[in-house]
Amino acid sequence: LARKQQALALFRAGQLAQSQALYQEICAAEADDADSWLMLGVLNSSLGEMEQAKTCFQNVIQIRPDDARAYYNLAAAFQLQGQLENATTFYREALRIQPELAEAQNALGAVELARDQLEEAMSHFRTAIRIKPAFAEAHFNLGTALYQQDNVAEAEKCYRAALAANPKYAEAYHNLGLALSAQERAEEAVTNYQAALRLKPNLAEACLNLGLAWYGLGQLDEAAAHYQRALKIRPDYAEAHNNLGLVHAEQNRPALAMASYREALRLRPDYAEAHNNLGSIHDDLNELDEAIACYRNALRCKPGLEAAHRRILFLMTLLKEICDW
Repeated sequence: LARKQQALALFRAGQLAQSQALYQEICAAEADDADSWLMLGVLNSSLGEMEQAKTCFQNVIQIRPDDARAYYNLAAAFQLQGQLENATTFYREALRIQPELAEAQNALGAVELARDQLEEAMSHFRTAIRIKPAFAEAHFNLGTALYQQDNVAEAEKCYRAALAANPKYAEAYHNLGLALSAQERAEEAVTNYQAALRLKPNLAEACLNLGLAWYGLGQLDEAAAHYQRALKIRPDYAEAHNNLGLVHAEQNRPALAMASYREALRLRPDYAEAHNNLGSIHDDLNELDEAIACYRNALRCKPGLEAAHRRILFLMTLLKEICDW
């Protein structure tokens, strides 16, 4: 008992490797100690040792076949490895044993959301919230599903509920900003993106979207600064390169704009909008053949890109008229 208390104290103190080593000793000596196997599995998972974690949770299930927590943690390990079918199976087993396990309801919803099963996902998120009304992550996940359905007003309510439950939830501030931006409430969006970055300064998506909000408000220098900040965090962030190019274009810096678009395309060769934007620079410089080539590249990547269609038709007509003249 003393060793188990020591191992648990080490875990609570954040000394995971030491706690793991002690639980390994306990499990080796007491192979039928389900609680210690469960804790060892949690530690292995926390330390990124997923195969060892799964073995531990399977040991718990052999000892205690109706342990919902073991099934839940086993499912989470599969989910972290991207094995969603297995994750779904074991989350469902956890809920068969303990239907009111809010964490499993939320986690199964997250798997369904990743599989684009939005209605099924929302049902699980709502059940999790019914069981545990202050469950910040479930509110956040429900908001994300609603946002994907373009129900941004309801998504906004969910993100606000997540923040009421956890005022330090950076991602909820960020997603609230997205919902506000979608409702053309740019100033409010800026405030929430800034709140997200105060909590998580390296949240590159918040930098990008704050840049977009400033761009929409006509604050080009602020927009550029936040795109550049996003790129310091993630140099391979193609969207930030593209958006920085838009700022350079607005500021009449065509060479810098082209450099940004080309970097975006180096990172993402199928980035239709960057091809189109590069075409616009060539277009503005009266480099019509180059512009047409870029627009065609854009259409190869995204055949329905109307802006590229329109410019190609216009430029082809213009070139024909020049040749005929």
